[in-house]
Amino acid sequence: LAPEFADSPPLMPSGGTPLGNAMRDFESWYDDWVWGAADPDHGDPFFGCRSVNLLLLVDGDETAFDGEPGDPGPDGDGDSNPCTIAERLFEVSGIRTYVIGFGVQSLPESFLTCIVEAGGTGFEDGGPGLLLPQSSAELSETLSLVVAEIEARQAKAVPNNCGWTP
Repeated sequence: LAPEFADSPPLMPSGGTPLGNAMRDFESWYDDWVWGAADPDHGDPFFGCRSVNLLLLVDGDETAFDGEPGDPGPDGDGDSNPCTIAERLFEVSGIRTYVIGFGVQSLPESFLTCIVEAGGTGFEDGGPGLLLPQSSAELSETLSLVVAEIEARQAKAVPNNCGWTP
C-alpha cells in the first residue's frame, strides 16, 4: 500500500495468514463462551436478540491450509479449511463471516471469496461479498459499510419478544 504521507514507509504484508487456524480458535472460544452469555440468570438477557458476526481483516489469502478452498482437511473433516469453518459457523451457529482484504488485489478463486460465500455474506446471501479496500480512507468506508449491513440485518431479525430496538 502506498503511504499517505511522504515521510511514511509503505505498508507491506509479511508472514503467513493462517485464517483456518484463527477461525478454528474463534469457533472453539465461541462454543465455550456462548453458554455463559446465553444463561438467563447470569448472562446477557438479550443474547438471543443479538446477531453474532465474525469480521476478518486480513492482508492476504490463507497460507496454512494445504489444499484448495473446496478440499476437506487432511483428516477429511475440513477442520483447518477456513471455508469449511465459515460454513459451519454460519449453518450451525448462525455466525456470518465478513472478510476485508486490506490492500489485497482481486482474488476470484481464493479462500477469501470462499469464506464469504460459505459464511453467509456473499452476494447470493444479500451480503457485500469480499471487500478489498486499498487505502485507509477506503478501509474506514468499508468498516462503516459492514457495520451498516450488520445493523440492517439485525433490525430485520429482532424478534417481537426482545423488548428493545437494536
